[in-house]
Amino acid sequence: MSKDNLTAEVKIRLTADEKNKLKQLADDAELTMSEMIRATIFSEKKLVFLVQGADIAAAMFQIRKDLDALRREGVIPASEIDRLQNAIDDVGTKLHAIRERLSDLQDGDEEAITGD
Repeated sequence: MSKDNLTAEVKIRLTADEKNKLKQLADDAELTMSEMIRATIFSEKKLVFLVQGADIAAAMFQIRKDLDALRREGVIPASEIDRLQNAIDDVGTKLHAIRERLSDLQDGDEEAITGD
């Protein structure tokens, strides 16, 4: 959607906390507050916003560190730790792909929007 077409305005009332939460969600998704509201309300396809992506990445890193410690201590068989770490890597790869797709959607990439 071209910004030239965005001429209508709607004024809404929010609490200060609601506005701060909306601002934080929009910032985390690298959108303006208006873009965040439009994407949330008017998107024909539901969009997934990874607004806590940094927290997820930090948690995954900590899990890998804990698994490495368990490997050194011999608490869990190495083959199981490898299996778990591979699963964590797969999740990380999928989260990165989702993040890239969301960036493409934000940039208006027609292929990302239609899936063609």
